Amino acid sequence: MSYRPHKRIKGTRLQDMCIATISRNLDKVWVGGKGVGLGGREVQLKLELKRKVLEHLRGDPVMLPLPRGFLDEEWAEGGVDLSLCELPEGLLAQVGEEVPGLRSISLRQCSGVDMLKPEGFEALCMGCRRLRCLDMVGVMTMSDRMLHAAHKLCASLRTVRLGGCVCLTPGALAGFVRHAGHNLLELDLSGCPIDDHVVREVAARCGSLESLSVCYCDDVSHMAWCALLRARVGLKVLRMGRVAGVTDPLVLIIAKHQGGTLEELDIAGCGLVTDESVGYLSYRCQKLKKLSLRYCAKVSDTTLERIPTLISGITVLTKFAK
Repeated sequence: MSYRPHKRIKGTRLQDMCIATISRNLDKVWVGGKGVGLGGREVQLKLELKRKVLEHLRGDPVMLPLPRGFLDEEWAEGGVDLSLCELPEGLLAQVGEEVPGLRSISLRQCSGVDMLKPEGFEALCMGCRRLRCLDMVGVMTMSDRMLHAAHKLCASLRTVRLGGCVCLTPGALAGFVRHAGHNLLELDLSGCPIDDHVVREVAARCGSLESLSVCYCDDVSHMAWCALLRARVGLKVLRMGRVAGVTDPLVLIIAKHQGGTLEELDIAGCGLVTDESVGYLSYRCQKLKKLSLRYCAKVSDTTLERIPTLISGITVLTKFAK
């Protein structure tokens, strides 16, 4: 049997060309906004194939520019995933121009010229006014100006992930929550420089919030956390891992005010949490499906073993989990 390395790449093809070949010769395969097969005949590039090509291009150290017309309204529902790659200049503006109905975009851990200059992100926000999910996790070049551009999306945004955007200021984050918070269902601010003002804005504005992530946020007072947890009853997911202010009194407040709806709770690395509050949590939060207690040194093995007997079907991540 002959050995053909290209067979290892998943076999969706355009006129007998494998994904890698299409990706390397995209400027020849895609001419004048249309797909061209071998022999120059015009062929239809299905969305599934185009997504595979884009995924392959993202694997290159520097992503190649996409030809004009490669993106279209077919991409709107499924979204565009550009995560983990170095974006060529002008790509975000191209997305905003060619996919105005886009519902979801992932720019997770992206870099490149388009992420250094705010003009590209501003063009994206100007063009995609129906965007519902914006994932910017790990984009350390995310600036206040770029976040201000996202104010244009306030009417449509439902999910915003800004975890690890360390260059944002508390004032810019508070302003964004003030404008966009009333529609948000999921908000990730893990590792962001938030303070009491930002947390109080979340408490006041985010009336529909179901998922909140604030891991590694240590510059918030106990009173601000309490105000948030009392005001925003109805959270299903709460992640507060490695937050120094998470102590027994705060866990008791979580259990009292969020216990009826909470399905996932992460308080990993909160070393001041003890058996007393975790035991109360087990009685109050009967809908919990996932509880992370990694590196909670003051929670005993006896309490950890008892939790599954009190809450059926729960997954407990303990301090011994790797």
